[in-house]
Amino acid sequence: MIGWIHGEVKARDVSVPSVIIDVQGVGYELFVDPQTLASLPADGGRAELWVHTYVKEEALALYGFTSLEARTMFRMLLSAHKVGPKIALATLGGFSLEEIVDILRARDAKRIQRVQGIGAKMAEQIMVSIGDKAARLFGAPQANGETAVDDGDSLTRHAQETLVAWGFKNRQVEAAVAKVEAEMGDESITLEELLRRAAQEITAGT
Repeated sequence: MIGWIHGEVKARDVSVPSVIIDVQGVGYELFVDPQTLASLPADGGRAELWVHTYVKEEALALYGFTSLEARTMFRMLLSAHKVGPKIALATLGGFSLEEIVDILRARDAKRIQRVQGIGAKMAEQIMVSIGDKAARLFGAPQANGETAVDDGDSLTRHAQETLVAWGFKNRQVEAAVAKVEAEMGDESITLEELLRRAAQEITAGT
């Protein structure tokens, strides 16, 4: 299973949309949302994407994302009843990640129906299936836009649960989170910063 890719942008197809990344002479085609495609460098530039490998019966496809959070949201959407990769990717292309999280927290079924392919019934199923899960993984918003947590123990737990949901192993997650928290000492840290630094710690050691 491919989880991350780093290479040269070889070509792109805006009609799909998709991008081909050349990794040591092998071209990997990844389906992406329009926002991701627009953020990539020009052909010949270097790019890195987090990857979801989709396998179903005889179909195999790669989907690319600029962040672990976006890939987590894609996978979360796929877990909802009758939501396939096309609709999940269209949702990520139609809203920012923050907007999707807000929609799921608020159970705003009407708003998510703006995505082509999502009708009233599917929208309600998405809210029921993953609304609570999104709130747990991404936390609750504060006035300053950061993610709120109750205390130090809760911060640690939220960070560990989120990193495991991103695909990291429990042992790696526990060690990385503990190291970052030890380095911070008594300094305060947001959930977003803890996730970013812990993920960097894990990927640097692999």
